[in-house]
Amino acid sequence: MYEENIDLIHNLIQTKKDPYALLSFIGDTIDAMRTDIEDVKVTKEFYQALGRIAESLAIIDQEISAGSDENK
Repeated sequence: MYEENIDLIHNLIQTKKDPYALLSFIGDTIDAMRTDIEDVKVTKEFYQALGRIAESLAIIDQEISAGSDENK
C-alpha cells in the first residue's frame, strides 16, 4: 500500500537529499498511514516498529540540537 513511498524514502536517504524535504515526505507518509489505520487491529510488531521510530526520532533530535548549537 505504501511501498512506493517507502522505496522513495530509502532512495532519498541513500542519496542524502535535503533533510527538511525528507522529514516532510516521511511526515506525509505517516499522516496517510494514520488515516488508514482507524479500526485496524495491530500486532505487537506494530508497537515494536513504533519503538524503533521513537529511537530514530531521538537521534534526529540530537542531530538537530547539535546543529542548532553550532549555528549560535
